[in-house]
Amino acid sequence: MDIKNIVFENYKCFKHAEISNLQPINIIIGKNNIGKSSILDILEMIYSKRPTRQTNIIVDKELSEMDIRRVFRQDMRGGGIPTINHYEFGKKFIGKTFKIKIKNDGKLSSNEFYEHFDEIFSEQYRNYWKRLGAEIYYERKLPKRILAERNIFPEIENEKMDVDSNGNGITTIISNYLNKNEYDEDLVRHTLLNKLNEIMGDDANFTEIVTQQIKRNELTKWEIFLREEDKGRIALSESGSGLKTILMVLVYTILIPDVERKKISDYIFMFEELENNLHPSLQRRLLKYIEDLSAQGATFFLTTHSNIMLDTFQNNELVNILHVQKIDKTSIIVNSSDNLQRNNILDDLGLKASDLLQSNGIIWVEGPSDRIYINKWIQLWSNNALKEGKDYQCVFYGGRLISNITLDKKSEDELVNLINVNRNSIVIIDSDKKSSHSPINSTKRRIKEECDKNNTMCWITKGREIENYIPDTLIKKLKGFERSKKTFSQFQNMEDFLDLLQKGLGKKFLRDKISFSREITTSTEINDFINSLDLNTRMKQLVKIISSWNN
Repeated sequence: MDIKNIVFENYKCFKHAEISNLQPINIIIGKNNIGKSSILDILEMIYSKRPTRQTNIIVDKELSEMDIRRVFRQDMRGGGIPTINHYEFGKKFIGKTFKIKIKNDGKLSSNEFYEHFDEIFSEQYRNYWKRLGAEIYYERKLPKRILAERNIFPEIENEKMDVDSNGNGITTIISNYLNKNEYDEDLVRHTLLNKLNEIMGDDANFTEIVTQQIKRNELTKWEIFLREEDKGRIALSESGSGLKTILMVLVYTILIPDVERKKISDYIFMFEELENNLHPSLQRRLLKYIEDLSAQGATFFLTTHSNIMLDTFQNNELVNILHVQKIDKTSIIVNSSDNLQRNNILDDLGLKASDLLQSNGIIWVEGPSDRIYINKWIQLWSNNALKEGKDYQCVFYGGRLISNITLDKKSEDELVNLINVNRNSIVIIDSDKKSSHSPINSTKRRIKEECDKNNTMCWITKGREIENYIPDTLIKKLKGFERSKKTFSQFQNMEDFLDLLQKGLGKKFLRDKISFSREITTSTEINDFINSLDLNTRMKQLVKIISSWNN
């Protein structure tokens, strides 16, 4: 969006409010009847023919070269402009934030300069700013809204190919795609059905979507039917509202752009409380679909009461969280950019810490450098699909402190039970073996046995330490010793090998393992590690487990 901030006044429960830091995905969260839907109303006023009435709306627009050239022309001189031509003067404002006031009488939409002068937009050039405000262009995205109160019903046959925000028209548009020659039925039979199954996951597998005529109150109507393996054909009207919500989102994002001959990036989707009657795993998969569409240029505003949405999108730089609060009987909007503000959101949702998993699983590693290697390898083996802070979290158990932890659910010893921290866990331990015949010590054997009993992955390194997964060719290349004949063996100390390359390198490594790990993991690819001991097998297993945590 080229609009970065929106200020509005005198609308319903808001006297003055600002919607700032707009991103491809914007989450609006707050208590009931506090004004979340009113924010969507404001967006409709900006992007559609919805009247603004007595509401003042001011938007911050980042000026483009096209905006500047509309007013400051290269073939114009004089008029109080001090440069050789008007464009030479105007081009210095490209990229600056310009305030415009939006007006809409329900038929025509217009904008004008919001008179706010500062050191950038001097009052001396007031007439030029007024012209710029009137002629400025902002990206006219098409607003599409789904209300919290929604449903899909059988419908009488008609030619209309639009859908309202309650769901009316969904059956008609699907029926027309399946039964009328002018529409591409593959969009429903394959594209939409495949996405539906992808979001449903293991909860259902639909093999067919059709529409048939039924008799309802002496009227002939079209009904949507889905065929599921081993269950036969099921009428959508007899299905749950969660399935209907998913289908509605797919119609909005797949069929409507095709009907209107628009790209997905032309739309701003405003969806209210998608989580209603959706299991958390379905919510996550639906949100993943939305995240993928945002990467294609679509913009989303999502109102919610669900902590699943916060959990799914935490640490995502392309997601903006707007917390609607009430102070002195007036609603305000707070950008929730830090942990304190996000804790306030959880309080508003009525959630206790024990109600939440801050991440969907924990990978227990010895220390910071191990975390850097593991994160890099997860990035490579998952093809960037899995991210720390969202899909998992690395936590340090700290070397020798491993003797103080347990994964035995029945343990009554004074040990820290990792299962109580998070039942989804992976434990990664250095073997510390000096040769292939060296035994694993008793503590590590105990941890491995406890993990096996709990069906928890315990990865004891096949080499001496996690650094032994780094190929010597990569180390020599990064350190400038590509011609060296020295080799790094499975059970060798990293510091000893580095000292063989150059005296003192080993001591430097021991002083700062973190810098070394960052150097190794920068600009490396999966092929650099694919043949390292059992790393490929272990990483495939680890990625599969993390993916299962996140459905």
